[in-house]
Amino acid sequence: MIKIRVMTIKDYDGIYDLWINTPGMGLNTTDDSREGMDKYLKRNPTTSFVAEDDGKILGVIIS
Repeated sequence: MIKIRVMTIKDYDGIYDLWINTPGMGLNTTDDSREGMDKYLKRNPTTSFVAEDDGKILGVIIS
């Protein structure tokens, strides 16, 4: 069953794995780094979400 929940920095490894395995996905070494995402999530703790199924991240919304 797919669950949608607020994203935390603990999700970073799963999100990064999704990103690097998505054809055409471009990553920014600053903003998309663990440190960049941590800073972003601290400023915006409730605006980004992950979709997961059985602990595997299937999608991400960063807003």
